[in-house]
Amino acid sequence: MKKIGLRTRLTLIFTLVFAGILALVTGAAYRILRFRLDESLRQELRERAAGLSGYLRFENGKPSFEYDENDPDEAFFVETSTHYYRIFNQTTGELAGQSHELDLLNWDTDPDSLRTIRTGKVFTDETAGAVKLLFHNEVVHSPHGQAYLLQVGVNRNPVEAALKQFLVMAIFLIPAGLAAASVASWWMAGRALQPVKALTRTAAEIEISGLDQRLPIRGTGDELDRLSETFNEMFARLAKAIGEMKQFTASISHELRTPLATLKMGLGLLKDGIETDPLGLEPVLLLPTLFRLP
Repeated sequence: MKKIGLRTRLTLIFTLVFAGILALVTGAAYRILRFRLDESLRQELRERAAGLSGYLRFENGKPSFEYDENDPDEAFFVETSTHYYRIFNQTTGELAGQSHELDLLNWDTDPDSLRTIRTGKVFTDETAGAVKLLFHNEVVHSPHGQAYLLQVGVNRNPVEAALKQFLVMAIFLIPAGLAAASVASWWMAGRALQPVKALTRTAAEIEISGLDQRLPIRGTGDELDRLSETFNEMFARLAKAIGEMKQFTASISHELRTPLATLKMGLGLLKDGIETDPLGLEPVLLLPTLFRLP
């Protein structure tokens, strides 16, 4: 099985790191966006509930909103804020009134939800079919002291649609971002490894006879410069060791030259039948003399 190259491994590492960061950023952005949109809806409901309390009237125990229809700002605020509202008798839980839009949706509140609302929960989410509403719950009192629960709601569907659109965009943009990150990582890895390739080519060109050559040092003081310095020191030690070996070989050759010449002469005398050497020694006794170094 072929091993993965360093450039490929670096590209994979960079891409995986970028994918993790991108996933974290996307998740954090989604949560922040959802929180900000929800908080915007809550703030809007607080303002609507506070404003509608001033227009709420009770006639014969029936709640209604009274406002000046000739005032465009006042009429717009009341009509917009009362698209989704309900009023319950806080004591009995009986529905005292609700908006026409909720009537069209056949919106009903189950006893468990109403019990939760009456315990003092400020915001509640409710769903009817495809419509999701966020309600603000506030207790108001009639002139006779009767407590009522006023619910003012807003449609959450636009917020949900915006969040869904954000996720759809993320699904398309994240793969594109990863592809771009892979290409950029491959290019950056190649640029980062370019000095290493240059050092490899230079080191491969240095022969035993050319150990005086040195790897280039860029002067940046980084790991590659320290690697070049280490190789250069190694080449210097190799050159010194090879020089010492050559000197030792030359010395041995010189020291062996004289004994070998004497041995050659003695062997020639023995071949010619001369029984004694010029020194007057017996031929057998000549051999130790021939091999003795001067």
